[in-house]
Order: sequence, then structure tokens, then C-alpha cells
Amino acid sequence: FMKYIFSCLLSLFLFSCGAPEPRNSDITVKYFGTVESKSDVFYTTENELRSLIKQESAHNVIFIRSHCPPCSKLISHLKDRGFINKVVFLNGDLDWVKSVAAMMGIKATPTMVVVKKGEPDYRFEGPAEIMMYLIRH
Repeated sequence: FMKYIFSCLLSLFLFSCGAPEPRNSDITVKYFGTVESKSDVFYTTENELRSLIKQESAHNVIFIRSHCPPCSKLISHLKDRGFINKVVFLNGDLDWVKSVAAMMGIKATPTMVVVKKGEPDYRFEGPAEIMMYLIRH
């Protein structure tokens, strides 16, 4: 029953807006010379995520943070193994990503959720678990 409620809440949250527009540039917000917010092409946006989870195929969604050493190691391993295109990254420093993570009970990064037909199917925490799953699939 809880999984059904979670799926409904996630769907309402993520399907509330229109289709995504592709991004082709980085965005940095500075306030008095201090970087307050940074969004780059590396991360998936909220609209891009909505579009992805509407698809029938499964997607590997990884929650990471910018100053997380295990996240950096994972990204390096994904690049080395050629798996970087098998995953999408959500910037765990952004409020909307924090909200999604909280709804899913994610408390640590990196965490990967395999989303099939708009619903979370599997969850893996830490670089080792994530890499083992991607190597097998």
C-alpha cells in the first residue's frame, strides 16, 4: 500500500509540468562573487527526468552531490568502464532533488534507483553496489 502511495506522489510531483527542452549550456549563479548555485549539462533537470520516467524502458538514476568523494570516485569508474551513458545524474544539492530523495527515503549519496515505467524498482547505495549492478546488466 505504501509503495502505491509513494508511486502516486512521485508521479504527481514529476508529471506536473510539460515536456522538457534540451539544455546546451551551464548556468552559474553568483552573489557577491560567491557561487550560490551551479547547474551544468552533466546533471539531469527536473523536466528531463519527467520525460525519462514516462518512457517504457528502465533508467538508472543516480543521486550524487558535488562535494562527495565517493560520488567523484563513482563518476570516474563509470567513465573508465564506459558506463557513463547508461545512467542519468541528479544533483543532490538542489532542492527539488532533495525533495525527490526524501520521498524515496534516500539519505546517502551516491545512490542509484532503477526506474521502470515511472516506478522505482531497485535501489543501490554506494559506488561498489552501483558498479556491480551495472556490470551485470
